[in-house]
Amino acid sequence: GQNDSIFITTLTVTSSDGCQVSVTDSILVWVLPFPSFLATEVCLNDSTSFTDQTISYNSGISEWAYDFGDGDSSSLASPVHLYSLAGVYGVTLTITDLNGCSNSYLDSIYVRPLPISNFTIGYTCLLDYVCQDSAITFYDSSYVAPLGGIINSWQWDMYNDSIIDYSTANATTTLFAGTVDVELLVITQYGCVDSIVKSIEVKETPIASFSLDTTSGCGPLPVNITQLSGGLIENYDWVIYGADINNPLFTSTDSLLDSMLLPALPAPFFEDTTYYIRLIVGNCCGQDTVWDSVIVFPTPSAMFMPSATYGCSPFTVSFIADSLTFGDPDSLLYDWGDGTSSVIYPYTSPPLVWEILSHTFTYNGFSPDTTYTVTMTAYNICGITSMTVPIPVEPTFVNAFFSLVNSAGCPPFNGLLFCFSSVHLSP
Repeated sequence: GQNDSIFITTLTVTSSDGCQVSVTDSILVWVLPFPSFLATEVCLNDSTSFTDQTISYNSGISEWAYDFGDGDSSSLASPVHLYSLAGVYGVTLTITDLNGCSNSYLDSIYVRPLPISNFTIGYTCLLDYVCQDSAITFYDSSYVAPLGGIINSWQWDMYNDSIIDYSTANATTTLFAGTVDVELLVITQYGCVDSIVKSIEVKETPIASFSLDTTSGCGPLPVNITQLSGGLIENYDWVIYGADINNPLFTSTDSLLDSMLLPALPAPFFEDTTYYIRLIVGNCCGQDTVWDSVIVFPTPSAMFMPSATYGCSPFTVSFIADSLTFGDPDSLLYDWGDGTSSVIYPYTSPPLVWEILSHTFTYNGFSPDTTYTVTMTAYNICGITSMTVPIPVEPTFVNAFFSLVNSAGCPPFNGLLFCFSSVHLSP
């Protein structure tokens, strides 16, 4: 009951001869206190608060004794206790009142385990990074021990900026380039929380770039290439093309080109030639291509053809260089071999068209002919070449005469003798 109890006790003593005597007294029995407490159900790392609910009807309480079930205790009426491990703990509260009466109460309290937050990235490009503007799926891989119930809430913060971007177990998104901190926070049915932040490397398609130490020159032309590409680059593809794009002059997959390995760009034979240098750089996110070019100038190739190579004085010869001289000369110099010369320039830009020159040669002297050495020299910034052709010229007039020996006789006359001679005459 709720009240103290008084019990009347009588002791009666009877002697052997039948005499009796009785003694009566009263006994007071105090009512026991009724200990009780309330405890908050918490998650690991949160303190459990105990609230005393003990009822003591007729006496004050002098002592509280909590046994928290983990080896710790408290004498406070409503203590706070932090458990180091999740689990179910049997907590005993023993109450002692001012009468010295004690009573105990046992109850179980729960410390729920925290979930373990984690996620994986569903991306097949590479393990170490993802690509800007590519769809990336983040998969929840969090878990919780059985006492923790189930995970029923997810919060994805894709840039760790306190803005919740997605509230589903899995999330698909795109990210900007850079180091992106992605946070996943999970909550169980009991309100226990855990979060994890992972740094994700988000890469762009690399930017191809290089520079040349020259853009034009006379062949064979050495060229130094400086690699200037930016971004994460996993592969390089260098190609140098000449006139025939089906037969590259040079290929390489090296990141830096050694000038000792680069071939000098060959001198062309006919005209200026453009060589194209192509670089492709790539990573798992994609590739980028850049082109540049170098113009290589030829050394001139002098060649001409006279309309005739010998004749009689005065001997006029036409000289043709068109379609015979190559290498884009700036000018042609004819040395006629007689102390005179002529210079001609092309009519047009490449392909060049050259004027047909004529020159008249005369016989000079007493030799059977006069030979003139005609030299044509082709000039441009890359050099000089020459071609020489001899032009022999014969005299125009020949005077012939003869004399007779034995100019008379009787028939039959067989003694006629002729003496022939000739003289070359200059015009």
